Amino acid sequence: MSIQIIPSLLEDSKEKLSQQLQAIEDEVSMAQIDLADGEFVSNTTCNDPEFIAEQTDLDLELHLMVEEPNHQIEKWGNLLQLKRILFHYESTENPEEIIKHIHKTGCHAGIVLNPDTEIDVVENFIDSLEDVMFMGVEPGFQGQELIPEVLDKMNAFKDKYPETYTQIDGSVNEETLEEIITTGVNAVCPGSAIFAESDPAENIKSMKKIIHQLEN
Repeated sequence: MSIQIIPSLLEDSKEKLSQQLQAIEDEVSMAQIDLADGEFVSNTTCNDPEFIAEQTDLDLELHLMVEEPNHQIEKWGNLLQLKRILFHYESTENPEEIIKHIHKTGCHAGIVLNPDTEIDVVENFIDSLEDVMFMGVEPGFQGQELIPEVLDKMNAFKDKYPETYTQIDGSVNEETLEEIITTGVNAVCPGSAIFAESDPAENIKSMKKIIHQLEN
């Protein structure tokens, strides 16, 4: 199964968010909406599920970079396009409660691990997760350089939990793809590599071509 590209949208502007969604909808089947609250991370993003529902028919996953995951799960849980909700391990003292809340919405539950967080933290509830996402950079801003130790962590995770669906978010670009793919990751979530320059659809096509070459 080929590695999935799930573009990461980190925007506070509704206009830009709409433009980005429309630019990628013919090239991917899912997009990631990054939700930042200005507390868990220092920046903020558009937080309007009804608006986003009007902009695209794409399947969506929600990346919660927030201090109060349960509040946002309640707010977004009825969005029909929403298939997966990911929250940061570092944002809660009770991840099992958050996972149960996500499952009640009908969505898959994923946990996000910051670069310094060890993989052992998921051991007690790994069987209730559908997804583990690794941050290749510190969360909150696009355009940072990949932290190489994260790839070692991803390799160790896949050795221990080979069947678990994994993603990486942060510093996913044409230069880092080869290293990233060696970890056995299932999905990559590029942001600035797709949206910062030129044509997002063409950038996705270029990334697909590199992935195809590396997988064969």
